Amino acid sequence: MLKLYKYNVDPDDQEQVNNISQMWNELLDLANRKDHEVVKYKQAYATITKENVNKFKKELEEAYERYKLHGPGASHVGLEEGVELLQSSKDQCFAYKQQKDENVLSETLFDLEISNY
Repeated sequence: MLKLYKYNVDPDDQEQVNNISQMWNELLDLANRKDHEVVKYKQAYATITKENVNKFKKELEEAYERYKLHGPGASHVGLEEGVELLQSSKDQCFAYKQQKDENVLSETLFDLEISNY
């Protein structure tokens, strides 16, 4: 196109333009080879991620049961103790949310189905 308007192009730049398709194909081949090399690692980490998610779900279920029985809304808890339990529950919920977010990122990374919590 530039030659059509009699614009001078540096010979090195013109050579790169002429070879860009080949360079792109080589880059794609390299990326595919690298991806193939790490498949077994991805599978291993995907398995570990699934296990971690399942452990986390069980931990959440246990924490919820403890919260119902011994949390700030339990009938045997006084006002002062309830305020302290409420704050610790909020802190624990924040920590659980961070863990959930990390699990979702891991599931996304390894193309796993996103778990419901």
